Amino acid sequence: MTENKKYIEFPSEKIIKSQQDDRDYKLITLRNELDVLLIRDKDTDISSASLSVNVGYLNDPDDLPGLAHFCEHLLFMGTKKYPIENEYSEYLSNHGGGSNAYTSSEITNYYFYVDSNHLEGALDRFSQFFISPLFDDSCTERELNAINSENDKNVQVDEWRQEQLKKTLCREGHPLKKFGTGNLETLKVIPESKGINTREELLKFYNKYYSSNIMKLVIYGKESLDELCDMAVKMFSDIKNIHAVPIVFPNDTMTENELGREMYYKPVKDLRNIDLIFPFKDDVQNYLTKPGHYLSHLIGHESEGSIFYHLKEKGWAQALYAGNMNECRNVSFFSITVELTEQGYEHYKDVITIIFQYFEMLKQQGSQKWIFDECKTLDDISFQFKEKSKPVRTVSVLSKEMLFYPKEHIIAGRSLYFEYDKELIEEFTNKLNADNFVLLVSSKYGNEDFKYEEHEWEKEKYYGSEYSIHNIESEFLDKLRNLKLNPALHLPKVNPFVPKDFSVEKIEKEENPYPSIIINDDNLRIWFKRDDIFFVPKLNIFFEIRSPLSKSSPLNYMYTAIYLQLVKEALNKDSYHAEIADTKFNIKLSNEGSININVQGYSDVIGNLLEIIVNYFLDLKLNEEEFINIKDRFIRSLNNFSIENPYKQALYYALYISNESVYSVDEKLGALKQITFDNLKNFIPLLLSQIYIEGLIHGNCNKETAKKLGSIFIDRIKPLPYPESLIKNSIRSLYLEKGFHGIYKTKALNPNNINSSIQYSLQLGDVNNQDIRVKSYIIRQLINEPCFDKLRTKEQLGYIVFSGLFIRARSIELYIIVQSEYEPDYLEFKIEEFLNEFKESIEKLSEEKFEKNKESVITKLLEKPKNLAIQTATFIKSVESKNYDFGRDKRDSEYIKIITKRDICEFFDKLIDTKSPERRKFSIHIISKGKNDDLVKQKEKEIKDILDKNVLIEDVYNFRRSQMFGPSPISYKPIEEYLIN
Repeated sequence: MTENKKYIEFPSEKIIKSQQDDRDYKLITLRNELDVLLIRDKDTDISSASLSVNVGYLNDPDDLPGLAHFCEHLLFMGTKKYPIENEYSEYLSNHGGGSNAYTSSEITNYYFYVDSNHLEGALDRFSQFFISPLFDDSCTERELNAINSENDKNVQVDEWRQEQLKKTLCREGHPLKKFGTGNLETLKVIPESKGINTREELLKFYNKYYSSNIMKLVIYGKESLDELCDMAVKMFSDIKNIHAVPIVFPNDTMTENELGREMYYKPVKDLRNIDLIFPFKDDVQNYLTKPGHYLSHLIGHESEGSIFYHLKEKGWAQALYAGNMNECRNVSFFSITVELTEQGYEHYKDVITIIFQYFEMLKQQGSQKWIFDECKTLDDISFQFKEKSKPVRTVSVLSKEMLFYPKEHIIAGRSLYFEYDKELIEEFTNKLNADNFVLLVSSKYGNEDFKYEEHEWEKEKYYGSEYSIHNIESEFLDKLRNLKLNPALHLPKVNPFVPKDFSVEKIEKEENPYPSIIINDDNLRIWFKRDDIFFVPKLNIFFEIRSPLSKSSPLNYMYTAIYLQLVKEALNKDSYHAEIADTKFNIKLSNEGSININVQGYSDVIGNLLEIIVNYFLDLKLNEEEFINIKDRFIRSLNNFSIENPYKQALYYALYISNESVYSVDEKLGALKQITFDNLKNFIPLLLSQIYIEGLIHGNCNKETAKKLGSIFIDRIKPLPYPESLIKNSIRSLYLEKGFHGIYKTKALNPNNINSSIQYSLQLGDVNNQDIRVKSYIIRQLINEPCFDKLRTKEQLGYIVFSGLFIRARSIELYIIVQSEYEPDYLEFKIEEFLNEFKESIEKLSEEKFEKNKESVITKLLEKPKNLAIQTATFIKSVESKNYDFGRDKRDSEYIKIITKRDICEFFDKLIDTKSPERRKFSIHIISKGKNDDLVKQKEKEIKDILDKNVLIEDVYNFRRSQMFGPSPISYKPIEEYLIN
């Protein structure tokens, strides 16, 4: 490149993209060797950018685990051009945006989104991360605490513990054994004891690895490609190029010494899982054929003849997952995880035997071109009709993909099969053998083969996980080497759900942009909207089935839950083909007791799947053994609730207190003890005998087809008429009296979790009141960034700090959630202290900044749906809420324009101010060990004064019974006005 040339351009016509993709692309390389992908979307109202650096925690110095992650945190804390540490986040927040980042094994990925009119300002601030970060001393200590708090939230989470244990199984000295998150011990205490200055090492790390030639940038905006190109050249050409060379890590993660071992792990939750882990080659290097994908397609299949189907028939498995997980360039593990039943755990070696019998079948059958071609066809269809995702998701994924795929395949490389390579697929298949795996067994209890009390246990260094490791018995390995074929295991049949008709009639945009009612009778109401925006051959169907029986008691609620799970399990062998062909369903029992069914996929085949779902609903063949296994799964899942992170428990208790129709974990567990198989058989016909269905059909079909699809359940079930009084009897939420201040305190049930949590909630009023609703939106916008900056960044209360609004039936509620080592009483004090400061900050806020925040709210309200599924979800939200106010956001965006700063100050003074006699507040305190340092002791009097203002809620159940519940939601306009002929 000559000195005067600012960039080199790659021919854009060579970049493979979907036929559905109407965006323009330009790929350039700047003078500093930074590759930049520019995406022009003329219709976007949200712009975005992401930069990936080819460096991650595998690059950490051996004596500073977590340094790459620490670097990621500190880059947000100010630059020479923008030294105020929250300048970047405040700019984004003021313009309808946000940001985040993550550090993985060999990638650090940064990304943001913002209102499309403010991309240039956001890019300027973002680019400075990589040109002149401050790494200020004043932030170092605080961000070390943030890293430590982030790690604390993971310590009692089995997924994090298992991932680190899998690293333990790798050979000594391999970089993959590293601890990526870091904590105070690894980044402060131990380094200081060795005379290592973490900040100085951080600067060395940044200067060594943050080089433009191993970075990839994606910019997404509405501007022309030339304008986007000018921004990239102007703002990112000054990133230093030190010609860094990405490290290719060795493939020998496990040698003969590590393979053939079995690790038992005592999980935090009540799990019964086995993981078979096979060292593999990196699938990305073989992306043209994707042998790992080919194998995971077959091994993870769930139709007749598959491993999972056979294990389920035996009553040994509840779920199976298989896939080739790329750990880093050149290294991957093919993992098979089986969630076992109690009986399956006792037969875990038989389960492994069946898995290896399937491998033997694959080897004898050899690579099958028809299977490759079917996978290729399905992925071709999925890619060609792939809809836009949110811009921030698009840029984050693509900046990562640019590190691994050739330029012409940066969009398509991950998605498509390109060429069939029989030998390569069989080479990968042959790696699935008894000499090339390790086994991880996760269970709280031993079994006949491995009695826990007879073995020595070790503690993993970073998470404290208890594990015992030894060699797998040689006799068992010999058995796996010499298996005969199992006749129950065979390749799947040809997929009957591959769509063939992709025709879409591009109709003119309809005058009414919202759904209308096409059926409205005693048992059925169907909303319909033909797609007139996206024109994809897809259809989304939603049904909400209400039965007075399902929510009448905890017992009936759990009978309904078990019935639905049995339906899903029975459907699996037929529906799995549909799922891998991108036509999917989900059946869920809502907290309020309604049966929600979502079906989405290609309009050509979706009716077939819906027909199958109805058949299983009505003609379910009950199996007692499966009933016992599902009941056991529910019991273990509910018992595992006590192990959840404290902030999740706080969210649950707030929901339970606020919602009249929600049953508690204890109520559900009590009900499960009473449930019997015979009573379930009697319950199902009663459940379906009197139902009301409300549904929505949206996408590529006409009204007549929608009517047929919408009537399919009712036509088959033929239920009794549903009383109108029950139709209108909808959910209600807690309505606190003015001046109420209450706290519900409960102990965290996991003694090993050092964190406590608080959910601090303020009821603001009736969501149907536009004035209250709109002012609440503005408060949410104004409070979000200062809340995070004060309580997390500056006060360092904990890693998990967030605020927002809940809409519960008719009630709108402002909340602040913190998870922290500090006791909740102190967190309550700090939140009230923050609210007092926040009140002053609103009063001092300039009119210009206030107007910017209003614009940010308007941007979010008017953000266009990026695809059919997102638009369907917004319609479903209005149907589920029972207000049917599809045009609310549009009206609210107009109403916001007349709201003044004085209006917001008065709203705050009345409903949020800590001294207001009218505000209605309740808190949930989940109490753990509690950090009681000098900061807490200094504030004991202030804390006591706050607590004295509050009523202590001793019994949640009795408290709910003693309180008033507000009115049910009502339709925005009379139902008759939504009807069309």
